[in-house]
Amino acid sequence: MRKLISITLLVLLLALPSFAGEGMPASHLDSSTGMVRLDDSVFADGARLLGGVHGAGAVYELTVPVWARSVALAVDWWTPRPGDGIALYVYDHSADSTDEFLGLPGEDLHWRLWGSSTDSSGLAVGSPEFLLLSRENPGGITPIDSEGTLRVLLWAEGGLPFVTDELVYLEQLRWRFSERDELWRRTPEWSSLSVPADATGFDFQRGLLIAGGSGRAGQAGSARGRLLAARAATVQALNLAVVYINEVVQRGVDSGKLPGYRILSEEELPGGSVRVEVGIPLNGAGGLAEFLGFAEITSK
Repeated sequence: MRKLISITLLVLLLALPSFAGEGMPASHLDSSTGMVRLDDSVFADGARLLGGVHGAGAVYELTVPVWARSVALAVDWWTPRPGDGIALYVYDHSADSTDEFLGLPGEDLHWRLWGSSTDSSGLAVGSPEFLLLSRENPGGITPIDSEGTLRVLLWAEGGLPFVTDELVYLEQLRWRFSERDELWRRTPEWSSLSVPADATGFDFQRGLLIAGGSGRAGQAGSARGRLLAARAATVQALNLAVVYINEVVQRGVDSGKLPGYRILSEEELPGGSVRVEVGIPLNGAGGLAEFLGFAEITSK
């Protein structure tokens, strides 16, 4: 396997115990290069890649669903020679993607390493697990073209003497599409978080996590004093929201990293103090459920 440790964008394999997705037989490739044979006896509807001198690759194309915002891929494969492996590349459609350093040497320089594996069998999963489809990923990768077509390359390294090349058998590719931007998510399944209906701060009727706080500034009565008091009250409210969250999930949430909130009310109290009530959406894009890694937050 060609050493690509200098590439900092896409590196380590994320090994997952299961991967639910849409299956594609490995024999349904779009094109190939090098010594690739279909319908091998090991897998009835599979493909065999023998690296040989220059390497071998199988290219697969798929039109992504219009609703999808991110995609992950797993590959069922096997090798009879311990230490052999495969590399997973994705075709980068960005305008400046033909970089000789980042591309696959000897092949189209638009290919970008997405992941690799040297296990004797199992899954080769991209790292990061998901790639965004609706906008550029870190490093500027654009994985789909204007028609919504995604291309990936499974590559077996070549070499001399022949014992240094790679022999792999591919069984199927399994795609997983999501309606969410899941670039940094590492769990293959999304579950719901069920919270007691009377959990403090959770207003399921309004769909908000609500918390309040108060603050007081030294310059009471001035516009600047009121602003500083309101800011202090907001910080206190967000800290209280974290307490409410940690009562239902043990995540060690940082108040400085909470998702978008809005000020529900702001009231000036006698003596120059200000009381603020904040609300954080429970569900939807950018909501608390997404922030915590759940599909949704429901009451029980």
